[in-house]
Amino acid sequence: MATYHAGKRIQGGTVGTTFSDDFSSTTGWTAVASIVKVIPPALHFDGQRESIEGVGYDLGAGNVSDTKWVLRAKYDVTAEDHTGLTSGNLVYFGLSDVNQGTGVASNQDFIGLGAIVSSGTYKYHPCEAVNQNLLVSENNSPFAHLPVVETIYVEIIRISSTSYSVELFSDPSYSTSIEKETDTCDANTDNLRYIKCVCGYGAQTGLGNLYQGNIYDLEFYNNVSSVAEANSKFQLGSRWEQTDTRTIYHKDDEYKVHTFTTTGQTFNVTGSGDVEYLVVAGGAGGGHGGSHEPGGGGGAGGFRTGIGHAVTAQNYAITVGAGGAGSLTASANGANGSDSIFGTVTSNGGGGAASGTAASGHASNGGSGGGGSAITGSHIGGLGTSGQGFTGGTGFRAPDYEGGGGGGAGEVGESPISGASRGGNGGDGLQSSINGTATYYAGGGGGGVEYAETPGTGGRGGGGNGGVGNGGSGSNATGYGSGGGGGDNRAVGNADGGNGSTGIVIIRYSTLSGITATGGDTVTTINSAWIEERAV
Repeated sequence: MATYHAGKRIQGGTVGTTFSDDFSSTTGWTAVASIVKVIPPALHFDGQRESIEGVGYDLGAGNVSDTKWVLRAKYDVTAEDHTGLTSGNLVYFGLSDVNQGTGVASNQDFIGLGAIVSSGTYKYHPCEAVNQNLLVSENNSPFAHLPVVETIYVEIIRISSTSYSVELFSDPSYSTSIEKETDTCDANTDNLRYIKCVCGYGAQTGLGNLYQGNIYDLEFYNNVSSVAEANSKFQLGSRWEQTDTRTIYHKDDEYKVHTFTTTGQTFNVTGSGDVEYLVVAGGAGGGHGGSHEPGGGGGAGGFRTGIGHAVTAQNYAITVGAGGAGSLTASANGANGSDSIFGTVTSNGGGGAASGTAASGHASNGGSGGGGSAITGSHIGGLGTSGQGFTGGTGFRAPDYEGGGGGGAGEVGESPISGASRGGNGGDGLQSSINGTATYYAGGGGGGVEYAETPGTGGRGGGGNGGVGNGGSGSNATGYGSGGGGGDNRAVGNADGGNGSTGIVIIRYSTLSGITATGGDTVTTINSAWIEERAV
């Protein structure tokens, strides 16, 4: 079915005259005779004709640029035998200023691909004519790739008023090129409006003169010199209904993304509008182990995200919270992470994990709370901040000795289970796609264990794993805003808590928002894309 994919404009800028056809219907196509025509689901061509035949589709006057456009199609050769041929036997596919009733031997303007018998062999040629017959294309340099029974994908591009290219591909994504020919054309090759395929015959001395096949999945893009350019021509924010399926689409915005991973910078705004943000504080350090008192996992930094946050023309100070240090002694908890700040938005640093003999095993509060140690006493996890993170797990003592997992942005830190011989796992962080890639942030650290038990694993987002018994330190956190792992059970050897990881601040805004800005360790662009909303 032939479809102008602009369909019905609902909102925003109009879409260019992009045309496609899957040949499920003959609608719009006119054939001169009975062989070369649309036979659903394809356009059939045949170079062995005793008369000139053709089929064409009228795009309409003024709907084809005289300087740039793209024509694509799947080109399937089903039969090829040049035995007994000397010259002629022609198949042309492209755009012309005259309809399918004008054959290969008549004067016309044309740009496209020809399959032509030359010196007894079929050859592909880039073809152009200006008020000439198409036989002049035999003078163009042919492709080295010869026509055989095969499926190829043809892309014809008018690059400018005086140049064009024809490229053959081996795949439907038009990414693996077989061969490309670029040629010149006369600037007076203009007013093209008919997509057509015309076939003719030439001199022959035997019966073998077959060149037959089918064209599928035709696409035409006007006023662009690549399909990528065509995609960018649609106005951001546009909404349209595709006419054949009545599916509603909208053009998602293009975004600028400012990422801050070091503190002390500014987000410098010109204009005003709304931004989206992600503010993650520094993760906390893991606890140090004591004798039969493994440390807990560090709490994740606070995680805050939002949309529709208004900014005006000014410079906004950005604070990126540092990760808290893991404890190096059983008598002190792991250090809290530091806050991250963007304007009025503050995320609290993660709560430090409990160490073996510190604070009765009670972990610190924070964006997410630290995990408790295995000391005799309360050994409970620290509290998380509402809307930013969760509570840390409680440590466990006797008959097993394990530290609790640090809280994560997405869930509580795990409390060890009696008899499981495993430290508490850190709570998972939360995922954000604000920078165009789905990424987890702010996972809690895993709790340490004694002897040969299994240490707790860090939560998704980069939480550090707990230390292995008998002298194992907790792992440092990775990623952004995650808690360090808790140390093992021994007061001797390396039972240190792992360090928390630094926070991050990410700000993005639509290029249509009226905002321009500078600042950040990196500034990237997320390209726009069509998003399906619903089928009516």
